[in-house]
Amino acid sequence: MTRNGIRGFAAGLLIATIIFGSYYYLNKTDEEKKLSLSELNEASEKLGYTLVKKDKKSDEDPAPVITAQPTTYKLVIVEGMSSEDIGAILKKNHIIQDTSLFASYLRKHELTTKIQIGEYPITSDMTTAQIASVITQ
Repeated sequence: MTRNGIRGFAAGLLIATIIFGSYYYLNKTDEEKKLSLSELNEASEKLGYTLVKKDKKSDEDPAPVITAQPTTYKLVIVEGMSSEDIGAILKKNHIIQDTSLFASYLRKHELTTKIQIGEYPITSDMTTAQIASVITQ
């Protein structure tokens, strides 16, 4: 393409943008169509929805939040276990959620060689750093 061809193409894009932009902004209506309750019911039924009136009591008295007790597990580390093995045991017993994140944390902080053989009480509310601290003492 020549220089003038590119300029002509760019000018065409600019003019098209100006036309579409001005049409969009000048023909915009700020009024929203307000539906009556019966019109809203009819429209929702056509789409397969059912409208339900909200109960005021549900807003005032929220359901009580039930907190789960932390899971406690006695972790036994024997000779030859890798950080992946330990992570798999902890995941199986619902202490951690992701084995690979636990193993990568130990690798990142150079703790894989500092894991000690023994029995350790571990709870599900402990962070990865806390678990790592316990098993590398």
